Amino acid sequence: MTDKKLANKVLAEWREALGNAEPFPDTEYPYPVNQVLAGSQDLARLKENHIEHNALLLAEAVAACQPEAARFFIPDREVRALLLRLNTATGWALLWGNDDPETAQLASLIQKERFVLFLALPPGSDPALIQGGRDLGNHPTAPIYFLQALARYALIYGRVSPGDDHAFADFLQDHSPGVIFITRSRLSPAEEAMLRDMADLGIPIVLGPNTSVELGLPRAESPQAMVDMALKLPALRVRRQLRYSLDIPFSFDVAYAGEKIEEGPAIGGTPLSFLSLRPEDRGDGIEVVSRMGADVGIEVFVGDPRVDITATDYLEDVAGQLPGYIQGVTCEVKEGCPTIRWRPDMALLPEHLAKAIYHGLKAEFPMQNLKVRLVFDRERLPSLKEAAQTFRDLRQKAVASATEETEPYFYGCFRCHSFALEHACTITPERPPQCDSRTWMHVKARALLSEYTSAGAGGIRLTPSRDAIIEKGRPLDSQRGEWEGANLAAQKHTQGKMRRVFLHSLFGHPHSACSCFQALAFHIPHVDGIGVMARGFKGQTPDGRSWDALANAVAGKQQSGYLPMGRAYLRSAKFLQGDGGWRRVVWMPQELKKAFAADKSWIATEVEAPTLEKLQDFLGHHRWTPSEEDSARAKSHR
Repeated sequence: MTDKKLANKVLAEWREALGNAEPFPDTEYPYPVNQVLAGSQDLARLKENHIEHNALLLAEAVAACQPEAARFFIPDREVRALLLRLNTATGWALLWGNDDPETAQLASLIQKERFVLFLALPPGSDPALIQGGRDLGNHPTAPIYFLQALARYALIYGRVSPGDDHAFADFLQDHSPGVIFITRSRLSPAEEAMLRDMADLGIPIVLGPNTSVELGLPRAESPQAMVDMALKLPALRVRRQLRYSLDIPFSFDVAYAGEKIEEGPAIGGTPLSFLSLRPEDRGDGIEVVSRMGADVGIEVFVGDPRVDITATDYLEDVAGQLPGYIQGVTCEVKEGCPTIRWRPDMALLPEHLAKAIYHGLKAEFPMQNLKVRLVFDRERLPSLKEAAQTFRDLRQKAVASATEETEPYFYGCFRCHSFALEHACTITPERPPQCDSRTWMHVKARALLSEYTSAGAGGIRLTPSRDAIIEKGRPLDSQRGEWEGANLAAQKHTQGKMRRVFLHSLFGHPHSACSCFQALAFHIPHVDGIGVMARGFKGQTPDGRSWDALANAVAGKQQSGYLPMGRAYLRSAKFLQGDGGWRRVVWMPQELKKAFAADKSWIATEVEAPTLEKLQDFLGHHRWTPSEEDSARAKSHR
């Protein structure tokens, strides 16, 4: 029996053996992993067979059935204390190992680098051999307690909605303080299943030299090399850099971004106030002009040649969030106007805000010449705000007019590649991310400004944040959206499983799917038309397919007849361009049609066409008739 089959067998046994789980105590989230991944506290669902992150959901339920669950569970008050320790600690480290000298040496090195240490040791181990760590027990499900802490970090501080597993994975990849070290020579099949699902969520994992675990994860040659590898992780690097460079008398962390300060001193929120980030070289450093008052202009100038006008859109959003990373401070930006409020007991200075923006941007995006200036001079603010608004108008036009032909590069996102091995996401101004959680400007800024790990390799430059610049190369088929560079990037990142990509056609070689796409175009062969469905629709297509049936047909791979997309793609000028565009669409749910195609009378919904017979009848009276050229192109593309 293969390890995978054995793991499935063990997980099935876990599922059948579930007893009466007791909610974990001293928490607002009695089953935090189930709540963040599935949005549910109903553990009876775990008897079902098809659940994403199956091993993690089951592991938490099994742990809840153990007599010592309350002893090893980390209560909410301790999670908050652990987050507070991140002001001085490098991060959280789970050591999944043995009670042997190698593991003991690694534990010492981990703590020397100021990690908070958690221990998951096998049965019969003596946790006293390793000093200073928090023991999570020796049950096979012990690592789930570590994940529960990360889950509550995301739910409470990251404002991740319960059940939004994609947002949870994004939050972990961008902000997670956690890293897992594996030194155990062999994990059980069920433990490997848990580890695989943790890797899928984006939790960093470093393997020791003597473990048999594979899973395509990085492996180090010694305990010291394991620690060195962890310290280079983007989220931990940012935390370390801020800890040593940000000289303000307050705690600074993304954990405080969700704070709400209802009363206290404030600046901004006035007609003269503004926030603007522009691609201009004004030197490097911070500057405060005049004494602090209610009116404030926050000017951020980036003198880095990699930053153009469209990249500033996302960078400006980040700059507006950074003051809120200071404990006791909130920052809200509406249409370019910031309002910053802080607790009455804080002696907050303008220099503290400027440093938060400057060092926060420098840590997240290593870039040349960055100038942050806070202006309180009421005589200068009107002209400065006018200049900022002029730039915002120019940027809005630049973003709106950007096309695949005008943009110098395409961009790649490989966040889902750990579990979708036949998938590589190609992002352009006219083909935005299919997850809808980010804009193309977001991916562009991270790809351009992150530190490259394989610069120029084969036309693609991959960054630690899993965003990449794609040299787009020559257009091979402008109608269907086939580009030389996009093909090469897909080949590289799927190990040849995908060799061609059509960005704007669902026939032949359509764009591949992850598992978090928000909408899907699909062929309805009975009427030779295209349907479009969005995630969340509870009904069925006229030919009887549900969202799950459609999604399962394409998830994690390239499948002719299906094109995964974000809802934002429905507004693209190149929407399904290779298949005739909106003229080929014959069916979509009513909610989606109202939002994106209310003026297209030839498209039926579940109201007019719940069955194929009804759809055929509807199209007999309403269908747009394709030209001979459209029909010939459609046939040639299949």
